[in-house]
Amino acid sequence: MHSNDYFFVSQLERQFTKRCSGAIDWDINKLEVYGSIIINGKSYKPERLFKSKVSDIYQATKGGPNVVFSPNKEFWYANVTLPKGSWLKYWKDIIGGYGYIAFSTNVVIPSLYDKSGLWMSITPAECLSLRPGIKKASGKVMLGGLGLGYMLKAIIAKKEVTEIVLVEQSQELLNWYGYGMCTELEKLHKKKITVICDDVINHLGKTHGDNTWYICDIWRDFPNWYQFLSDEWCEAIDSTKKFWGWGVLRRQYVINMRLSRKQNEEYEMKSYA
Repeated sequence: MHSNDYFFVSQLERQFTKRCSGAIDWDINKLEVYGSIIINGKSYKPERLFKSKVSDIYQATKGGPNVVFSPNKEFWYANVTLPKGSWLKYWKDIIGGYGYIAFSTNVVIPSLYDKSGLWMSITPAECLSLRPGIKKASGKVMLGGLGLGYMLKAIIAKKEVTEIVLVEQSQELLNWYGYGMCTELEKLHKKKITVICDDVINHLGKTHGDNTWYICDIWRDFPNWYQFLSDEWCEAIDSTKKFWGWGVLRRQYVINMRLSRKQNEEYEMKSYA
């Protein structure tokens, strides 16, 4: 590295340190997202699924030392160290608009991996993008997707929620920690959690009542997947009265997208008739 490069790096470090004096505490219920934000790292303490030693991101991705494997090694968990000053993207909505968050100190990010790579991690972007769905949850909730249990824990803790039906496709995750987590949450909150191992699409709007909130957090990519919803998924969402999905702008958007597809198909059929 040349001397000019050292000067540039040290200048950036000084600028970041200066900005850290205005770092704000992490509070998912109060944080307003705008532009770039620096969070007080000591205030960011997501619950760790396992008390394993921390890993750097390279070790975690490769399933190296300090990770915890599921029984059949389909998944593994890691407490990943995120260095101070690393900027993470967060999304304000799915049509555009995003910002960046950094921490004033090193922080630990609970992360779940499979053989394809990172499946999910409890980052600010994850928490902020799930917040609208958690706010909507009330009464009986059918929750699609277990993940690391972040959304399950947040929803069951709401006084407006009376019971949860958790639909998780992976028997491996359920056997590993899902069943145990649900049992503990039932005892803690005195509310019923029914666990079903199945594809969530088989349960949307069909078996749990019109007054049920159908909340899904099952997709890997955000915010691009919503553009490629299959007709089957559009019909399933259309069959519900109360739906929220991670990455879906709103239920009506999906309905309109489905109608638009049908209109385009009808127009093409007429054009070639």
